Amino acid sequence: MQRRCRILRASALAFVLLALLSRAAGAAEPQRLDVPVGTWKELPGTKLKDAWAAWGQPEHLSQGSLTGASAMITAWISGALDAKRGLFVIPRAGGHADWAGNQVIAFDVNTLTWRLLRPFSPNYPPLIASNPRSAYVNPYSDGTPASVHTYDAVEYLPTVDRIWSGGGIYWSPAGESSPSKTWWWNPTSTEWEAKTTRPGGYGASARWVPSLDRLIVRSSQALYSYDPATDTYKELYQSALPGSSSTMALDDAKRKLYRFVNGKLATIDLGSLSSKESLATMTGDTGFRGLSGIGALFDKGKVIVFGRASDAARGAIHVVDPATRIAARYDPSDDVQPPAPTRQGMWKRFFEARGHYWVVTQWNENVWVFNPGPEGVSPTPSPPRAEPESGA
Repeated sequence: MQRRCRILRASALAFVLLALLSRAAGAAEPQRLDVPVGTWKELPGTKLKDAWAAWGQPEHLSQGSLTGASAMITAWISGALDAKRGLFVIPRAGGHADWAGNQVIAFDVNTLTWRLLRPFSPNYPPLIASNPRSAYVNPYSDGTPASVHTYDAVEYLPTVDRIWSGGGIYWSPAGESSPSKTWWWNPTSTEWEAKTTRPGGYGASARWVPSLDRLIVRSSQALYSYDPATDTYKELYQSALPGSSSTMALDDAKRKLYRFVNGKLATIDLGSLSSKESLATMTGDTGFRGLSGIGALFDKGKVIVFGRASDAARGAIHVVDPATRIAARYDPSDDVQPPAPTRQGMWKRFFEARGHYWVVTQWNENVWVFNPGPEGVSPTPSPPRAEPESGA
């Protein structure tokens, strides 16, 4: 009897340890969000600026930043949702003359906290006023990748459990994007690995397509598919349209990608590549067209956009029906809305997780979350509203 009890206790202990290890390896236990359907909620205590200070990290780098640490969010920066761990990962964000740090940070959508996953390298080349181009290299002297304006060239690759970072304008006062490099970041080891350099220029949009197990990359000249298993890119077609005017919203059921190009709704039909990319004029409240780096996702048959509210100082959900190409702005009944999109673009910092929409606008602002409900957002059409267009 005593032996049996010992076995049961040992089995119970092993089960608990296994559960703890599984939890540590995967996503954390989610906290309640308590966001009423159709409303926004500001998450208190989620300013990246405060977390950065709590980690003992500097707001400015010696000869390594003109803008400061806020550039980790606002310097044309995107990120990617690691769904396995519930982390929205922002890798090596900075670039140009804004910020030399190549840190990896993440917002945990389960614990509602920021995490420092890898500190920045101290081996960045310093600013040299007499000859600013001469000392700038990619990668840094320790072999880690230079910080970049990522634009939308960031995505999570679930088949290999890596973050794909496709480059951009890297740390250099002159705004260098050559030599270009593409990297994988390993969430388990926190190490970087150089991979085959993606085709196309510094501006690109990328979206993982689960039904194909491929990363689709849109440059300013062509559309490509990337196979992580072989680390190879395949050109699907050539077409000279802007490559990073917005993120790509994926309807995986129909294998269609939507984005915004030159103020129009663009459709990429992955099942009919011969048609390449079609452009269509939108009607309704299309004021978001003038934004740079439009953040968009696909949910319940609609393209969901993070644009501006009626007062332009706050952000708002816009819904575009791809069938009718009619756009409408959603105004919550409680009139509580997040800060407006930044002029340097939202990219994937507007994303979906846990059945909610999340937005990270500034490093000194809290993270906001929106509950679309099980039926999705169905806004009452608002009067058309013109907004000044701004280039990237």
